[in-house]
Amino acid sequence: MYLAMTMDGKTLASNVSSQLETCSYLLVVDTKDLSVKAIENKSDLSEENLAQKVIACDCEGIITGAFNSAAFNVLADAYITRYAGAGYSGLEALELMKQRKLELIKT
Repeated sequence: MYLAMTMDGKTLASNVSSQLETCSYLLVVDTKDLSVKAIENKSDLSEENLAQKVIACDCEGIITGAFNSAAFNVLADAYITRYAGAGYSGLEALELMKQRKLELIKT
């Protein structure tokens, strides 16, 4: 399964960003082998554009911080599971997700 993560850096050792729009990188992680594709968040990408990238990369979920209602609707309409992971490193967030200890973003 592919999982998107909004990160402050381009590796899983980096922290999950507190806000979708201000992340430095969108990581697409293959959860089978933890291989990572890093997509730099350039200043011209809105939250909705980032949400569309998550869908285009065939991700089933996203670990992120806060985001606006338009991005929420784009992700929810595509049945992307949303996890709150701000404050954790990428590796910590993935482990917590596996243990079902990451909070789901429902609204």
